Amino acid sequence: MVVRATPNAVPVGLISNANSGRNRKQLAAVEALLARHPHVHHVVTHRLEELDLALQDFASQQLPVVAINGGDGTLSQLLTGLLKHQAYKPLVVMVPGGTANMHVEDIGRKGKLLKLLNQLCSLSEQTLPQLEQVSRPIMHIQGATGHLPFYGMFFGTGIIMHGIEYTHANIHSRGINESGPALGMIRTLWGLLRKDPRFCSPFNISLQLNQQEPEPAQDISLLVVSSLERLFLGLHPYWGSNEGAFHFTTVRDGASKILRTLPGLLRGRQGKYASEEHGYRSQKINQLALAFDGSFTVDGELYQARRDNGPIQISHGGDITFLKLPL
Repeated sequence: MVVRATPNAVPVGLISNANSGRNRKQLAAVEALLARHPHVHHVVTHRLEELDLALQDFASQQLPVVAINGGDGTLSQLLTGLLKHQAYKPLVVMVPGGTANMHVEDIGRKGKLLKLLNQLCSLSEQTLPQLEQVSRPIMHIQGATGHLPFYGMFFGTGIIMHGIEYTHANIHSRGINESGPALGMIRTLWGLLRKDPRFCSPFNISLQLNQQEPEPAQDISLLVVSSLERLFLGLHPYWGSNEGAFHFTTVRDGASKILRTLPGLLRGRQGKYASEEHGYRSQKINQLALAFDGSFTVDGELYQARRDNGPIQISHGGDITFLKLPL
């Protein structure tokens, strides 16, 4: 959907995570730029509590647009802050200031940090010809060990966790940050295709979809739940056509013809063997309960699941409308 900006100034609340990857190097330049634009209410945060306080301040002023300058994990914190109360519903702009910025492929714009912030400042002070809005459902996630319920847009486990571990140990440790997640993903997929044991250890998971009867536990190499249409490098690993809020994709351990099938599936192209019978499954869902022992990621942050603590519960927590900056 395309909307037109009003000729009046649009007050914007901007939260910059000082600990995010790009901001650690450019925060001084960011603050100098924003100091010249009074319609942008800029808050720099170092802890989650400061983000919550900034949102309370923006809500008291009823600022129509809230921008988050950080990575995927910072965005998840913002979503949690907005949806746990739901009284304040601004448009949200994602400015990719983090090390990992997967979400920007779908709900934001890629580009250099200062250039994107300049565009945000223009939004606050002048009419822009066309602004694109994208609405996405947000997951409500319960059951992570040691964590209160929270919100996010991407849940993954299985080979994804092996890839994150590899990326931290072999890529980020060498100072390769912004391109690190993409390089790690490529290396992980290569390891899966070559059946490298460092990347192929499955997770034994019990699933219950949409409050139906629980399914027998199975060994799963890959599990993804997401409301994002595009992931890193434009990947779209979904091919189900039924109704639901979230995409749900699994690859079972020992899936048939994975070398031939997986490259197409990552682009959403269902080939000859991409069926549940052969170990591949993709559909849309509204709710999911999964019980397992192991780690998982939500928007780049790492969490633990324990069967003894009960299943991880994923449900529809509400919708957020994102505003894309101009190209």
